Amino acid sequence: MYPLGTGSVRARFVQLRSGVSVRVAECGPPDGKPILCVPGWGGSIYGYRRNLPTLGAAGHRVVAVDMPGHGLSDKPLEADRYTWSALITQVGEIMDAVEMDTATLIGQSMAGHLVLSVAQDKPARVSAVVAINATGLGSISGIGIIQLMARVLPALHLPITTRRFMVKRILSGIYGTRGTFTDRDVDEYWAPSQFPEWGRVLVTLLRVAPWGCVAPGGFAGVSQPTLVLLGSSDPLVRVGSAAALQSRVPPRSTVVRVEGAGHLVNEEAPEPVNEAILAFLAESSAEGRA
Repeated sequence: MYPLGTGSVRARFVQLRSGVSVRVAECGPPDGKPILCVPGWGGSIYGYRRNLPTLGAAGHRVVAVDMPGHGLSDKPLEADRYTWSALITQVGEIMDAVEMDTATLIGQSMAGHLVLSVAQDKPARVSAVVAINATGLGSISGIGIIQLMARVLPALHLPITTRRFMVKRILSGIYGTRGTFTDRDVDEYWAPSQFPEWGRVLVTLLRVAPWGCVAPGGFAGVSQPTLVLLGSSDPLVRVGSAAALQSRVPPRSTVVRVEGAGHLVNEEAPEPVNEAILAFLAESSAEGRA
């Protein structure tokens, strides 16, 4: 599994104050400006494979994490570990474990909503935010049916299994037209299903995490500079009109749309995404010095 064979990216495990062990991937100089990358629902550090080396080469200290329940990290099954407040706490614990007092937080999909929430809840620890196709900024297609299934499966004590063809079908459904995925990508996303707890955690998150669109002004408390990255062909998170989106993004937001990209825009179109992130970080740093 990634990052095996990747010279510039190193992986290790760190232990959180809660006792949970999580896997992190690191890139860039140890004294670089810190960035923490948080994958979305069902994702892992692999989702940032096309971003870590570029951001690290630009002089940033970049850390991506397998959140608890994901990737190769521990997968406790208690539902209270996956409430929104618990996830916000976990991000702070991860920052402590990798020795980041403050950092730019990058989050994709569900984690895009999460890092915005962390910025509101722990403003002193977050210097800037990059929200990539963040849930909360729009409505999610079919979420009502999905959440109903997430409630029914455990109640019926049905087995929760993930087949490789299911992962391939999901990737086909959320990619746009900008890029393509490979068999290796399917295998990396499928790999954590070898742990039976993985599927159960994902179902728990579908039940207990907030998946709806925030009300206008819902992120007004995010005072940090924010980059909102969107795939113009994202079939999952529907942000609606420009006016509707503007009413929900934080006050100091820059919105960048990547034409033709789908929900995994940072994987599908890494070049424009990396370029936008680096330009945003340079501008945010200049603002901080002014």
